[in-house]
Formats: sequence, C-alpha cells, structure tokens
Amino acid sequence: MKSTTFFHRSRRMFVILNDKLFIAPENYSFSHRKWLEREGLSKEGDTELIKTVTRGFVDSEGIYFYKGADFGFDEESEALVLKHLKELVEKLKISQKTHLFGGMVKGKMGDKWPPKKDFGAIKALLG
Repeated sequence: MKSTTFFHRSRRMFVILNDKLFIAPENYSFSHRKWLEREGLSKEGDTELIKTVTRGFVDSEGIYFYKGADFGFDEESEALVLKHLKELVEKLKISQKTHLFGGMVKGKMGDKWPPKKDFGAIKALLG
C-alpha cells in the first residue's frame, strides 16, 4: 500500500478558481485545501471552497478532476476542465494519449481511488 504522502508527492495538483487554472509545485505533499491556504487563495480552515471548486491532479496514469467532499463531478466542473484542458496539457507537457477521468470512488485512505468516469484520450477531447 502506498502511503498518503507518497500518493500526494506522486501527483501534480490543480484547481480552477474564478475561471483561472492554478497548478501546484512538483512533489507537493499537502492536500488541495492546505495548498489553497498556503497560496492565499482561501482562508485557513475554510472548508466551503472545497465543496464548490473544481480541482484535481495529474499523475502517470491520467488527469483526474472532481468537485466537493464526495469527489464527484457535474456538468459545470466538466465544462471548466474541458475549457482549461489545453492549457493544463501544455503547461505540464502531458501526452495526448493520456486519459481524462471525472470523479473518484472513495476508498481506503492512502490508496489511489478509482475514477467514476473515463472521458477518453486527451487527443480526442482537444479535437
């Protein structure tokens, strides 16, 4: 089993806030909430922002996005990710073969949770 810290360091977080893409530094071992606090994008202890903001991460297996404490996704979060997908791909030099995944099925803490939906390869999504 991978530790939570290993998982957090093995992925690159992103968030779309006020229609702007923010990408975390490499090897950042904190949560989205802690990262947003440290960047001054949310107040310390603010749990409301995580409920509404579209966030996710990129790792060697794909791009994952979700929203809320239940790690779900909706039409709004899907549209935001698709709108900023090209920018994310270019900034992180992501392969066109990489898949985009929406939502995550909550599992055991420290494990990588499976996605709820596979949107397919980025190449087709960028059309």
